[in-house]
Amino acid sequence: MRRAIVTGADGFLGRHLVQELERRGVAVTALARRKRPGAPAGMHPADWSANIRQIIEATAPEVIFQLAGRVSGTPAEL
Repeated sequence: MRRAIVTGADGFLGRHLVQELERRGVAVTALARRKRPGAPAGMHPADWSANIRQIIEATAPEVIFQLAGRVSGTPAEL
């Protein structure tokens, strides 16, 4: 694997996954809602969900790790 996208890259699992992938030489496109202190380098905070098609086309990932989610909210929000 040479290229990957990680959604939820600023979360507990995502940040560790991004670090490990980068350690292995994988070019990672890290997607998150916001950039937190200590977040992976190259983080793309924003409303990326509206542009996911363009991001996939531009980066041509071999793998997409979907780790984005919520831990609170109403049933409709979740």
